[in-house]
Amino acid sequence: MELPDYLPESARRFFDSKLRDGFEQALELARHRIRVHRPVADSVDQRELECAAELAAHLEREVALLTRLARDARMQGVYTHLLSEGVNAADFLRAAWAAARDYGEASQELRAAKRLAGEIASLADQLSSLLQQANLPPGVLLPREFFDVRALLYRATPAAHARGRFAWGGSRLALLGNVGAEGAGNTEQRAEWEHLERLWRDAPELSALLTVLAGAARQFTPAHQDNAVAAADRSRKKNPRAAYLRALFVLLSANGVSVGCRLYQAIADTTDVVLNDPDVSTSADDVRKAMRLPEGSC
Repeated sequence: MELPDYLPESARRFFDSKLRDGFEQALELARHRIRVHRPVADSVDQRELECAAELAAHLEREVALLTRLARDARMQGVYTHLLSEGVNAADFLRAAWAAARDYGEASQELRAAKRLAGEIASLADQLSSLLQQANLPPGVLLPREFFDVRALLYRATPAAHARGRFAWGGSRLALLGNVGAEGAGNTEQRAEWEHLERLWRDAPELSALLTVLAGAARQFTPAHQDNAVAAADRSRKKNPRAAYLRALFVLLSANGVSVGCRLYQAIADTTDVVLNDPDVSTSADDVRKAMRLPEGSC
């Protein structure tokens, strides 16, 4: 793609790395895979074709976005403004490009996590209640694993991928004692065993731990580990512009760009270029509102 002359040098290097040496080459490879697999009816090749088509569609969106950021007429004023404010254009572009995501998918994941936590809370409460009822009948011997956390830990096997699974196996008896044993032979070992017995005898039962688990699950508020995604999801207005702006502020800060009033119009114009929606027109005041600053603060 031919880059316009008005691009600052840092922006030109950014687009060279992302387009000429990156997405454009990858897109050509994906299109080549489509041409190779399209004539073949084999199911394996059909799956390859579907994967290549999905990849090509993603790369086409990326190329289109980067092309707009480079060539859209509105961006010329943005670059002029960035230069006048001493802002590195590549840092600004890196944030503007990275903020362009589908935040709806992340919101769905967070809602799914909240639903799962609710189900866990409900089931943990039910199981805790059942275990407490199981304590009631006198003279009925139930498995000690119904109540005794130590018995569960003694029998449980660490996950195969757990880093400390071998250390746990070697230290389990020292931590738990020998469940059901009468103690060791010499006085020192017997005293240690009796101490462990007292500690575990006074430890909370499984039903109590489940009650704690249920409470933690009910209080759980899922948040995305990616700060930009988390910021986008916290937008009071659940629309693409608000989500994009909130994420953009986080990413600009991460890239060393200080967001002040004098950048609001450049951010507004860039937002319209990125979203590419004829029904969306962003103003500097929209940027201020997304930053949750009071009116007249600039």
